Amino acid sequence: MQYRFGKSKGSVSKKFGEVLEALFSFAHTVIRPKDENYSTIHHKLSKYSPYFDGCLGALDGTRVPVEVSCNERDDYINRTGRTTQNVLAICDFDKQYTYISVGMVEANHDMAILKKGLECPKYPHPPQG
Repeated sequence: MQYRFGKSKGSVSKKFGEVLEALFSFAHTVIRPKDENYSTIHHKLSKYSPYFDGCLGALDGTRVPVEVSCNERDDYINRTGRTTQNVLAICDFDKQYTYISVGMVEANHDMAILKKGLECPKYPHPPQG
């Protein structure tokens, strides 16, 4: 962005932060399950019954490359030696995100990120049963 728009790295970073803040301010209204009670089963699953009964969507973790200051670099180095940040995302059968967790550093296994998500009150917990 710095070279493409001919702006300083500081200016690009500041504006990028402002855009992220704006997106974050309304994320809770966009990134959430449509049916928070999970009272219906998606119509696409009916032909796979009973194998996927109770399935709510798909989840996956990934590592996103990041550029961090020299003092924080060691916290973000993954097992391949690159600086990355872990992201966990869940989507429903309409390909709409229902949950995103960003922020775990270091080379954590996907299960560690999922466990952290399960502890979060905003994690879309389906009803027991």
